[in-house]
Amino acid sequence: MQPGHDHYPLRAGAVIRLVSWNLNRLAPDQVARVGAALSHIRQLFDQDSDPLVVMFQELSASSKLHVLGDEWVRQNFFASFGGREETHLIRPEGEPASWQLPSSSCVTLVSRRLRRPVSTRVQFGTGCDSRLGKGVLVTDVRINAAWDAPFLRLCKTHLTSERRKASVRRRQLADISSLLKGKALPLTLGGIIAGVVGGGLNIVEDEYGYCRDPDVDLNDAWDGTPGGGDTWGHQSGKNRVHHRLDRFLYPGSAEPLMGNTGTVELVGKGLITECVAWELQRSNPSLPRRFISDTMHAEFSERAKEGSTGIDPTINALFARSYSLPAVRATTEEFVSDHYGITVRMRLL
Repeated sequence: MQPGHDHYPLRAGAVIRLVSWNLNRLAPDQVARVGAALSHIRQLFDQDSDPLVVMFQELSASSKLHVLGDEWVRQNFFASFGGREETHLIRPEGEPASWQLPSSSCVTLVSRRLRRPVSTRVQFGTGCDSRLGKGVLVTDVRINAAWDAPFLRLCKTHLTSERRKASVRRRQLADISSLLKGKALPLTLGGIIAGVVGGGLNIVEDEYGYCRDPDVDLNDAWDGTPGGGDTWGHQSGKNRVHHRLDRFLYPGSAEPLMGNTGTVELVGKGLITECVAWELQRSNPSLPRRFISDTMHAEFSERAKEGSTGIDPTINALFARSYSLPAVRATTEEFVSDHYGITVRMRLL
């Protein structure tokens, strides 16, 4: 996928490949897992004729640095993470002026076959959990060199995950729809020829109709995949209900193309890599080994100073009784994520 001197023409009929992947910030050794994800994506798509856009979410600061320092990434992609850009409010009414969006956990990699993108972090408006740092990483790719040329708009997001907050997710979707259709900041002089949002949207079966609401009105790329597909719950290490949490949505200015199994296909299913993590002490040798990340180890260690085992029993009482500190560094094999990645080929209309 070495970039050439000529830019890929973004016009009617042009096709780009998108990959979106939630890489689970809480699992052990995210840097190793991010490296495995990048290697897997390179193996799958490096020889593709279509320009590639990769969207990651839930990245820690060290994982973002690992992505930005990867040699394949440096040679073949522009990195968009909203690190220096302004943060805009989609609906600023009533928001405190002092509020600052926390560092984005999203990174979008845009093929160097396309023009250099402009990225902006956008905070959701009033009533949309903006204080939890939820927002959108907006990446605009100009279709030609003209200063007033229109853009292809690529959005990466992670909607609120609490099941009881379905109405909040619906408002967040409405805000994203405004972004994709050029009805909200950041505005562009040349307009938007097409838009796509990818990410962990956290909408489950009884919320599927939200995409068809008049103030959202977005198409779901999964609609072209027979039977749909569940992206979360298979690799979580616990007995969980499986959900299709990861999606690509778009207005009518583009369309997904059929792949081998459907319009949206899975990436990283069953992918495992070696990680270094903290192994907890077991109250009984017959219990399975349990490993935690550096972040969780720090939290447990701080709590242990107060006289507990370090594990919060209000989160999982059985786990708190069965495992404890001190933990020791150990090597383990982990799924790259508890989410499958997803990929789609989008054609501009």
